[in-house]
Amino acid sequence: MVKNHLLRLRTSQKDLENRNLPEKTRAVIRKRSDRLLLLETTVSLVDPSRILEKGYALVMKNGKIVKKAAGVKYSDKLETKMHDGRIESKVTMVKLNRRSR
Repeated sequence: MVKNHLLRLRTSQKDLENRNLPEKTRAVIRKRSDRLLLLETTVSLVDPSRILEKGYALVMKNGKIVKKAAGVKYSDKLETKMHDGRIESKVTMVKLNRRSR
């Protein structure tokens, strides 16, 4: 959704750049185009599918992301999402770090 919106904005800005506009207007368009490129790069870097491709995984319980081991207990069913598929598992042990207790 965000990528589509950014693409539409970039297309609109290219259309404006091709018109015969005053230099001040062109400078504003260039500045906004640079900002748009930065936003596109940022969106690309935080895209969950790219993060999963790097070897990270999402652990979910009841359809919600597990953020802390303390939120999981023995016999809970978990779903682990990776870039190439998912794994369903059942918890056999939860061991918390000392600081998490």
